[in-house]
Amino acid sequence: MEKQVSHKCSITMVFVMLLAVRNSAPAASLDLPLEWQVSQQNAQGWAEVKVEGTVPTNATLVEAKADLGAGLRGKATDWTVVAQGAQLKDGKFSSIPT
Repeated sequence: MEKQVSHKCSITMVFVMLLAVRNSAPAASLDLPLEWQVSQQNAQGWAEVKVEGTVPTNATLVEAKADLGAGLRGKATDWTVVAQGAQLKDGKFSSIPT
């Protein structure tokens, strides 16, 4: 059974990416989730949030974490692997972290 991340409907999530690349590498970009995106929780109180974007082609790891905005309810998450190794194809990644 997959571990699910709990989120409330009104949560504003800030995703931060940590990349295992050289400092001189071009910047990464995040296509999903969209800015101010709201994800509906299910009956169990969690929501799946797709994380998608591009990184330099020499990246070997992408991680994300969710922080809550001030005054919002829900559960922040610690660093979670979004993609690594063969999951990074031509600098692109797409995943639903668990």
